[in-house]
Amino acid sequence: MMAKTTTMDSSNTREPQDGTFSFPVAGRSVDARVGMLPQIAGPNITVRILDPLTLRRRLEEMGFDIDLVTSLRRAVASSAGCVLVVGPTGSGKTTTLYALLREVDAVSRNVLTVEDPVEYRLPYVGQTQIRSDIGDRSLTFARALRSILRQDPDVVLVGEIRDTDTAKVAMEAAITGHLVLSTVHASSAPSAYTRLTEMGVPAYLVAEALSIVVSQRLVRQVHECCTVGPPTPDEQAILSRLGIEGVTQVAHPVGCIGCAGNGFRGRIAVAEILAASPEIKGAIQSGLSREKILEIAKKTGWRPMLSDAVRHLKAGRTTVSEINRAASVDDDSTEEDNNG
Repeated sequence: MMAKTTTMDSSNTREPQDGTFSFPVAGRSVDARVGMLPQIAGPNITVRILDPLTLRRRLEEMGFDIDLVTSLRRAVASSAGCVLVVGPTGSGKTTTLYALLREVDAVSRNVLTVEDPVEYRLPYVGQTQIRSDIGDRSLTFARALRSILRQDPDVVLVGEIRDTDTAKVAMEAAITGHLVLSTVHASSAPSAYTRLTEMGVPAYLVAEALSIVVSQRLVRQVHECCTVGPPTPDEQAILSRLGIEGVTQVAHPVGCIGCAGNGFRGRIAVAEILAASPEIKGAIQSGLSREKILEIAKKTGWRPMLSDAVRHLKAGRTTVSEINRAASVDDDSTEEDNNG
């Protein structure tokens, strides 16, 4: 089976281009998205692998804590509300959304999506891809979402909330009998609430619509060839700086044929979750700052993402350097919360 490609002009290095191709792996076809950006020293090309096997992974297989999985399943079983997944580009948000859709009975419930682009084809799910290149007739997230809501959906997946219009329509849908799954760029679960209000969504609407927010990152998982031993002096310095105590044994990557010599194979999620408790809803409606919301979240049992990363570290699934990388973008972590 040969690789199959879409049209990209290899002679044109003056304009950005996007394309896709597929290639065989172990008897199955794997898709890839290609992006080309012209640069002075020559084009820069990135390739994103879209493995269909990803669709088969359930939430508990992605590295999430069992309590988080239980909370997510409870939220997805609801007939209304918004489940929001936040994080930077490449943090696995879309994969988590698809895993959430696996928890939905798409045969008995009308499930519709609007995405940019549609990365995976889902059985029994109506999928729409936005078009922003046809002028006044462009199909934006907000325009597509309004049309979708006229199709009497039970569950709506919005690939990303990018603007005020989309945010308002999504939140309104969540309080009018629709379960909405979506993503937004935010640094943490508590900051996702204020991110929406900063986008222009009324605070009362955010408080009423959001059911649960998950913030996540991906860390590399060590291969079985790794060794386990006490932290090195450099690793101990990192642990001390992060305020992590009680870690006496950590994984150290080695490298073998099975992991292409780098000591890692695959990635797992580190996450934090914040449900819209009455205290959080009240804080949002009162227009409190992210810092105040964070204080209230801590009092109601919220644990920062770094705490979840420590769980993986103690279980020998990842390394000190990996959780240090995850912590560098987890600005809501504090020392008293990171002792596992």
